[in-house]
This record gives sequence, C-alpha cells and structure tokens, in this order.
Amino acid sequence: MGNDPLPNLVEFDRIRAQLQREGHPDRTWYDLARALEELFEIARANGLHADARVRVLAEDASKLSWAILSRYLSATRRIRAITVFEGVALDDVLSFGFNAVEAAVRLYDRDRQSGLTALRDLRLGRQTLAGVRRSLELARAGNADESEVSKSRLLRKRALELKGAETAVHQDNAKLFSVECEITRRPRLSFFKQLGIEARVEGRLVGGANIYAQDAALRSDRFDSDLPAAMLLARFHPRFYLIFSQGTDKNVVDRATSALKAFGSANVGVALQQKATLQLIRKPTMDLVQPDDYEGLRDRLLAEGKTGRVREN
Repeated sequence: MGNDPLPNLVEFDRIRAQLQREGHPDRTWYDLARALEELFEIARANGLHADARVRVLAEDASKLSWAILSRYLSATRRIRAITVFEGVALDDVLSFGFNAVEAAVRLYDRDRQSGLTALRDLRLGRQTLAGVRRSLELARAGNADESEVSKSRLLRKRALELKGAETAVHQDNAKLFSVECEITRRPRLSFFKQLGIEARVEGRLVGGANIYAQDAALRSDRFDSDLPAAMLLARFHPRFYLIFSQGTDKNVVDRATSALKAFGSANVGVALQQKATLQLIRKPTMDLVQPDDYEGLRDRLLAEGKTGRVREN
C-alpha cells in the first residue's frame, strides 16, 4: 500500500477533478465538504475508507491540509444533524464564512436556541463572526445550563441516528416495498409530526414509514405515545413500517412487534437499522388494496396550514 497510487478507478479520477474545482477561491467551504463526503463514499464502496492515500488525494487536490478539511467535514455533518433535529432546511443555516459557522455550531452546543439563531442570522447577513464569538464567550462564562448542554449533545446524537436510519431506507427501499421506489421525507403534517418517509413509484404512493431513534439516556418513551397516530397513518398507506435506528433497545422493538399483533395491523411491518441496511423484524402479511385517501389528507393538512416542526425521537 504505502506510497503506491490508488487503484485507477474512474470515480477517483472524477472526484479528484471535482476537488480541484471546489478548491478554487470562488467555491464555498461546504461545496468542498460535500465533495469530500463523496470521495469517502467512493473509498468505502471500494474497501479503501481506512486508506491514508485517500486523505493524501484530498489534500493534494484541494491544496488544503487535512486539519482544515476535517474541520469542514465535521461542521457540515454537525449542521446536517442540527437541521434534521430542528426541522429546518440546510440552505437556511449554511453561509459563506466558515469560521463564523463553526463558532455558531459550538454556540449551539452550549445554547441550542442562540446557536440556531446565530446560524440563521449569519445566512441572512445579520450576524458576524465577532458577534457569534461574543455570544460564545458568554455561554462559556456559565450562562448555559449544563443539563441543557448535555441534552443538546444527546439530541444531536439522536439526529445523527435518525439520519443513518433514513439513509438505510433509501438503500433498502426495494426490500421494504418489493419494488425500487423514490423515497422522500414526509412533509410536516399536524397530528403526524414524527419523522417519516413516503415511498412512490412514478408518483404513485406504495408505502410509508415512521422512523424512530430511542435513547435510553433521555429516558424517552415517546414511541408508546406516538403509536396510535402511527397506526392511524398506516391506514392511509398500502404498506407501512415502523423503522428503528441502530442503537434502539431490543425491548422497544419487541414492544412494537407485540403492539402490531394486538392491533391486527397486517399491512404494518417493523425494521431495525443495521449499519447501512435494514433488518426486517416483522414483515407485513398483506398490503391494503384500498387504503384511505392519503393524498387528500396530506393536501388538506398542508392547505389548512396545520403544520408544525417535525418531532424526531
């Protein structure tokens, strides 16, 4: 391995050229981070994710040190986790100045609301690096509640778990719905605020799912309280799943399976994330041939403006 070149793969040649473009001064730091993420996906797919030569390629192509590149990657991943948990668009919290964004992410660690406001204001040009640093110094001085800091970290961890499970749904959608589907996130609907997806084939709804991440550190038992809404929503889909992230306690998954038996929900299954794939714990025994009108329900709730932030737990 050593100093040998990487395998002559078309994907590596393409990403090398892309990194060279993204390293140009008129490109943003997050464009570069996205290119880096693609590089590591390619490396992982070829069994080279732990290969030091991949980092060398990134440094050579971008003309930046790995210390800088790793900061870009870390900030991008953390911002993505924030957007998942807060239910906001990525473009609403990304801005050009990296140092200011990185400081705002650190502020979010100490004071969730102040950090989110700082990210948004940076995007709108209403905040500066100096202003964010002042807020961060105040938070460091003890204005932030340590219990809130701890909870914020746990919530970010949960958001990353949810993102991982959602990615696994994209990867294994044919296993779930017996056909290759287009997977999109369900819009934020009143009464159905749990993170969920819609599965469609040429625009036709073939299924849906709720995605859960259970964290024992938060002593969360929200799955039980969400279950009736999930069972109601399942009636509007031919096939529906309760999908749990990788760290979910086995008792929670078992409880979900038992509840489905009690409800007699033949069109509802249970799946558990296992790294990049899903393990089917319970397969639906049948599809609903004539489910209730999901499109009508969806359109009515959106049109009436009965929306709220997606609750992701």
